[in-house]
Amino acid sequence: MLLLTPIGAHLAFFALLLSFFLNFSMVFTKVRITGYLAFRTGILLLIRTIFVR
Repeated sequence: MLLLTPIGAHLAFFALLLSFFLNFSMVFTKVRITGYLAFRTGILLLIRTIFVR
């Protein structure tokens, strides 16, 4: 039991870190996709306003 406690703590910490990293990467991908779509629509609106004038 005394031998398994540090290994279990390291495994729990590693699992927590891994889950946090996966959630962060998923959120980062969503933010990147939405940012790209907003950037593209902004450029299209800018081009449209330039061509209308």
